[in-house]
Amino acid sequence: MPFDLESLEAFLIRAKALTYASDGHLAAPSRKGAIDRIFQQGSFVYRDSLFDGQMAIGQEMVWFEDLPIWGENYYGQIHRPDLISPEMLDQILRRSMEHMYHELRFLGAYRQEYEGYVYLDTNTGDMNQFQGLQEITKDGKQVFTMYYHGGSIA
Repeated sequence: MPFDLESLEAFLIRAKALTYASDGHLAAPSRKGAIDRIFQQGSFVYRDSLFDGQMAIGQEMVWFEDLPIWGENYYGQIHRPDLISPEMLDQILRRSMEHMYHELRFLGAYRQEYEGYVYLDTNTGDMNQFQGLQEITKDGKQVFTMYYHGGSIA
């Protein structure tokens, strides 16, 4: 049974909202040191595999009927640990992503203020091929950046 892009996008938004954004669906790590989250709905399966610390790198993949069809890679780092703690970073990222997914999207410009921090997500493209940057500032100083890119592979 084939899938359509609207079904894939709806699944991705739900999967992202129910995994990292809500700290849910933890799974056994696929690689040593990884934090993995898996969500399945019908023939779609989503896996986010994150290596976290002062810097973070990860990969999100979607399979449809056991075939890989979509992926995203990301790399981020805290630039000013004196201005943001890992715990505050996590709160800002989860809150911002949760609000964006509530708008039923994961791409497109987004800005949010939270406890004196400004979260800004800018990107180009669509779910077939995209790249973007998440940035957090405090008092005009860049404290965190995360670059991401991905798209359809089927």
